[in-house]
Amino acid sequence: MNAVFLQARLNSSRLPGKALMLLEGIPLIEWCMRRLKAAEAQDFVLLTCERDAGRLRPSAERCGFTLFTGSEDDVLNRFASAVLYFKPDMILRATGDNPFVSPFLAGETVRLAASARADYAVLKNIPVGSSVEAVAAEALLKAAVRAEDAYEHEHVTPYLYRHPETFRVVSGEAPPGYRSPLSVTVDTEDDFRRVSAWAAGRTPETFSLSELIRTHSAADGEK
Repeated sequence: MNAVFLQARLNSSRLPGKALMLLEGIPLIEWCMRRLKAAEAQDFVLLTCERDAGRLRPSAERCGFTLFTGSEDDVLNRFASAVLYFKPDMILRATGDNPFVSPFLAGETVRLAASARADYAVLKNIPVGSSVEAVAAEALLKAAVRAEDAYEHEHVTPYLYRHPETFRVVSGEAPPGYRSPLSVTVDTEDDFRRVSAWAAGRTPETFSLSELIRTHSAADGEK
């Protein structure tokens, strides 16, 4: 069983409250959730901390995600607690600052992980913020026990890819039409303005990442 685990917080130091900032009248976090709803998973979970749960709950309910709360600072522990609760085999880890996350690329990542029997799988050379990490639940639980570095607890998966001698770590090439140096993540006010322009006139369901890539590739070719 696969589960989408989408992590979100409202206290970003560079862009506070960005998860609830509006793209075409829709909170950014709901762009993430509505796009991820098309991913190949059985459970869809929004992972946050108790402090932010009240403000994020309405979005989770509108999008059909289960709200799960855990440690505010130890996000790896938050994920491990969710694994023990929902009992998935594989986690599709996504973050709430990626409104253009691609369910197609998420599916490609899942297939890569399954075919390689990987503990950790990602795609490379795709737009930053466009896909997920596929993580075996059992491997994540091991990481939660063994990781000692604060960075590894804050960012969830570094312990896995820092220890390829212990875990099977694989990366796959971008599928045709998805290779691009673009960034579609929202970390700063400038990022938000750029993403807002790309989202103009679209909804989470009608936005096409491949179309955005084609448009930018054509524009780059004209320079």
